[in-house]
Amino acid sequence: MRPFVLGAKVSPRGCSRPLQRAITDFAADDPFAQVALKLREHYGFEIGESTIQRVALGHAQAIFASARPSPEFPKEPGRHKQIVAQIDGGMVPVVMPDATRTGKRKGKTLSWREAKISLAHAKGSRTPVYGDGKEGGVEEAGRRLFACAVRAGFGADSRVHAVGDGAPWIVGQIEERFGAQGSYLIDFYHVCEYLSAAAKTIAPDAAAGKVWMETQKVALKTGRVDAVLKALAPHCEGLDVSDDQAPVRVCHRYLDARKDQIEISRGARRRASDLLGRNRKRASLCRAKAPEASRRLVAGRARGTYARVARSTA
Repeated sequence: MRPFVLGAKVSPRGCSRPLQRAITDFAADDPFAQVALKLREHYGFEIGESTIQRVALGHAQAIFASARPSPEFPKEPGRHKQIVAQIDGGMVPVVMPDATRTGKRKGKTLSWREAKISLAHAKGSRTPVYGDGKEGGVEEAGRRLFACAVRAGFGADSRVHAVGDGAPWIVGQIEERFGAQGSYLIDFYHVCEYLSAAAKTIAPDAAAGKVWMETQKVALKTGRVDAVLKALAPHCEGLDVSDDQAPVRVCHRYLDARKDQIEISRGARRRASDLLGRNRKRASLCRAKAPEASRRLVAGRARGTYARVARSTA
């Protein structure tokens, strides 16, 4: 038996590395109980839910513990001259059991916390480096973005071109982390969100609203932000109307304050957000014992951390 155990790299009540990989991949997307069903369907054998939980939580903790400290500002030339970066926040559900109850299945509470997602990649690359987390505030999010940029190839002679929704805290972190080597512009997707809300007031008819939107998009794409502001100005609501009832005024104010920061962007941050948030509500509601584990596993898989940790813990 012993030569087989050594050759197969398994131990009693243990799981091989390929099996652990399959378990963690399934556990990142589904509740532990459903992982057992998927293993039986795809691999033809059954594993207890407690074992699945132990393996998944172990790798989630390893990913968390392997988080690298924020690097210092590079002194050597970077691998790439131009780095594209994005950062934004999104709400994720967190389920916590009632500490006063002996059983963990009842008395669970659902709350929402903001997870700040960041990415960076070399200009022209389709392989971004991801970073995310709920821990820490704005400063911690800025450090994670900086770490992403360094991993993507940022150096002493590189420039970072950041895009996003124009939130002041993001602009401040770009300036603080990258200084004169960083710049920030608003991406086209977020601008169109404001324009779409304003179009429903300016042109209630669907066909007319579509024509109006296309006209403003063309103006933005050709750098004529002032033309869009002029089209909005006659329709701005009065100051006595609250912001939630004044989409045209809100849109005008948004564009006027950021007209030097608007550009066309592919919205890579949204792809990252969609990846990290896949099935997040359903999985979180069913995983009361470890609400953080799934996020760590999904995030680790997205940014390639899982494979690195798996190799180091083999």
